[in-house]
Amino acid sequence: MVNIYAPNFGNPQFFNKILNIISEFNYQNVIIGGDFNCVLDPYLDKSTQQKRGNTQSKTSELINTYIKNTNITDVWRITNPAGREYSFYSMVHKTYSRIDYFLVETKLIPYTLNPKYHTNTISDHSP
Repeated sequence: MVNIYAPNFGNPQFFNKILNIISEFNYQNVIIGGDFNCVLDPYLDKSTQQKRGNTQSKTSELINTYIKNTNITDVWRITNPAGREYSFYSMVHKTYSRIDYFLVETKLIPYTLNPKYHTNTISDHSP
């Protein structure tokens, strides 16, 4: 199990290092969860789209490539393929985004029950 608290700015090197460590040790039953501080799908994971279109950040590209090349999946997105729920509200930008994730090995999906985001009450992130 890996808990992520990523820098709040685009930092692909951070994720590159973490994902390389996970791959290097060839762990079984991998669960990666936490505050990734980036959206994996700029269309579905943000309440508003940027004027320049829905382009992915370098960090998102790196994580999505890792997901595609391994047996890791976004467990919430599997059960909500077109869903829009958000885990963070930015007061500065007045937007909602889904930046908190649980990525699990696909073989663990049958052991997950109803992944969902709860209403946030004491934090700027939803549990």
